[in-house]
Amino acid sequence: MNAPENELETGTLDGLFETTVARIPNATAVVANDATLSYAELHARSQTLALAIREQLDQDPLPPDTLIGLHAGRSSGLLVGMLAIMQAGGAYVPLDPAYPANRLHFMAQDSKLAAVISDDLMVATEAFGLAGTPIIELNKTRSSGTVLSPSASGPDDLAYVIYTSGSSGQPKGVAVPHRGVRNMALSHRDLMQIEAGDHALQFTSICFDCSLAEIFPALAVGATLHIAGEAERSSFDALHAYCLSQEISAATVPPSVVGALPRIDLPALKNLMMGGETPSAETVAFWSRGRRLFNCYGPTEASVSSCVHRYQTGDPANRIGKALPNTLLYVLDEAGMEVPVGGS
Repeated sequence: MNAPENELETGTLDGLFETTVARIPNATAVVANDATLSYAELHARSQTLALAIREQLDQDPLPPDTLIGLHAGRSSGLLVGMLAIMQAGGAYVPLDPAYPANRLHFMAQDSKLAAVISDDLMVATEAFGLAGTPIIELNKTRSSGTVLSPSASGPDDLAYVIYTSGSSGQPKGVAVPHRGVRNMALSHRDLMQIEAGDHALQFTSICFDCSLAEIFPALAVGATLHIAGEAERSSFDALHAYCLSQEISAATVPPSVVGALPRIDLPALKNLMMGGETPSAETVAFWSRGRRLFNCYGPTEASVSSCVHRYQTGDPANRIGKALPNTLLYVLDEAGMEVPVGGS
């Protein structure tokens, strides 16, 4: 499936999800430790929460680039909250409860959040010290009955702000608009040939931008997203068993995790994307057998990944490949000047 150019260039991330809901509402969207939801059910929950966000902030729709914290554990609520914030017209700031308290406090304070969505109101209220900032219950079930009006967000408005450690170790917020992430999601979808009926793994913390490469290629086609719990994320044997039992067919996982998995084949796994680190030659050799194996590369500031390489037999492990569609790569020297073709 090759994405038309206008599909890559226009729209928002939540727009990809909305298109799938309209097309196959009864397909299973998410499987998590707390619930299994169809696309229609996930849509209904996120719409209800989006209405609650707008009502709480008394703005309909939210002004673009309104930052809303997302504080949730490994449950279906991760997707509900993420989609609801975008549907309300805002951008989410991930606040993983597993992160150190001082880091979460800094991110919440530094981003000047308009509100926080949380699955634990008591912890959120005490942890972030946001006097006067609304803390909204993630599992909000009350609805005013109002139909959610369209978001005012466009391709160049923010989808999220993710905090990296920064070169000095001080967390640094990176603001990312919809356009580039949507382009990445559709490009990964096409490269990995993800289709409706596939079972995709959601492994990475939402505080890492790799999570976008797991979530939105799947939601764009109607695949089922399986949210691995903390037990699977803390044990390589448990993760392998989970992928086997859930018949995971598409996954995007750091090479260090892939490298630590038991060397027992996963027959359903058709597509495996790695990124963020250089895999070992042995990892590439084992996991490239019988499937499409990719290595992606790119900084957080450039919408998750900028280039991708599909491994072929005998390829060096450190290949980063070619630019994604609508992406330009420049090779620069130490002075920041472009290196000519054939230069070094």
